[in-house]
Amino acid sequence: MRRLRVLALVVAAAAALTIASSGGAKPVPDASWTSFGHDQQLTGFTDAPLFTAQVKGFSLAWKAALAGPIVASPLAARVPNQGLVVFAATEGGNVYALADDGTVLWQKSIGTVNANGNCGTYGVSSTGVVDTARGVLYVVGATGMLHAFRLTDGSEAPGWPVQVVSRRRTEYVWGGLELVGTTLYVPVASYCDAPDRHGVPAEGRLMAYDVTNPSAAPSVFDPVPGPDNLGGVWGWGGVSVSLDGDALYAGIGNAEPDVNNGDSDSMVELSADLSETFGVNRPIASVAGEDVDLGAAPVLFKPTGCPALLAANDKSGDLIVWRQDALAKGPYAFIPLSDGVAAFVGAPSWSPVTQMLYDSTATATKANTRLEGTMALKVTATCGFTKRWFTATGDGPQPEPLVAGDLVADTGGSTGGFAVERATTGVLVWRYPTAAATLSPLIEVGGELIGGDYSGQLYAFLPER
Repeated sequence: MRRLRVLALVVAAAAALTIASSGGAKPVPDASWTSFGHDQQLTGFTDAPLFTAQVKGFSLAWKAALAGPIVASPLAARVPNQGLVVFAATEGGNVYALADDGTVLWQKSIGTVNANGNCGTYGVSSTGVVDTARGVLYVVGATGMLHAFRLTDGSEAPGWPVQVVSRRRTEYVWGGLELVGTTLYVPVASYCDAPDRHGVPAEGRLMAYDVTNPSAAPSVFDPVPGPDNLGGVWGWGGVSVSLDGDALYAGIGNAEPDVNNGDSDSMVELSADLSETFGVNRPIASVAGEDVDLGAAPVLFKPTGCPALLAANDKSGDLIVWRQDALAKGPYAFIPLSDGVAAFVGAPSWSPVTQMLYDSTATATKANTRLEGTMALKVTATCGFTKRWFTATGDGPQPEPLVAGDLVADTGGSTGGFAVERATTGVLVWRYPTAAATLSPLIEVGGELIGGDYSGQLYAFLPER
């Protein structure tokens, strides 16, 4: 199973506040985006009070040239005495902190690795996570070292870094890191399923570190029992967390051999300490040589009047929905959205306002022309799903859409560019071309739309009315 160069963080969602001014009460936008998907359920949703139906487009606020392609999601948080700070990591093995005008505040190089099997050279694909309580950014790259950089100046916190992957040319952290309290979850997969020079495959797993004691051995969940048999956790978002924090959900990749081995190709529900498996479902039987695994992290959501659900893409092109309380019973809904020509490895986002899921890399045909883009699905009165709209946005693998207020923002994938649509209708509001692919998800923070491209350009846009 050869992996596309896609990937690449996020844990707290700030509520919309108001401030008094001469013009009356005005909305204040979110002050942080600290992990992949904006919250532990990976919804990709923010209230974004400035992103209303009155927005007619966006203008470039600033742009910064970073060293290396951007695949991981940008992050942002307010740092004492520095205001809003944007954090970005690149495939050049560089980690940046930037002021909200694009000025680089600090930069750290954590190295690159030329992977086995001609898989390419990698730096950082995994989205890190900002720990505002301890004032650090956790990030891991191809060298297998997990760092904790102080938000203020990029210095390493005491006790860090720690080695989380030792077979660094074979095993790789693709998925985003997730922080729950003092527990940091790190998903491990491989670069492109190529074995090492001795023919030994990677060992996929999920590890849990205590950030107050980084030198302690982590707890480990091995989806496919036994050593060196793949079963990696691939999803852009890593793992998602139940609202009560007691359970984790993760999509598992294929095993070696690639036929119904352990929890391969399955969605799993785990205890927070990784000691217990609450539920497992393999929605499609594995077939030797066919790449049908769940290369995506699930979004957790609860439509009004319906059971709590989770949804994830399989690589073949299906959106699969399960009940959170009945995962082992199999899919609640099975919805074909893509022809699978481009691996369906993104993830849906969820808006509690519109009661809709939004999924990228969906396909449609218009005037005998194949199109790829974002599909919106509305939850019905009977807790089913109906396709509401489709907007062509690009081509190739595209990450989770951003749902910001009344708008949906997505990327063009391998064709590059950014796009914004009305969340309820899919009407195109704005497009912005880029010179390179856009494989990193967009975020909204401080009233700005922030995203990166494969040439290393990081952009910030402001809404126009």
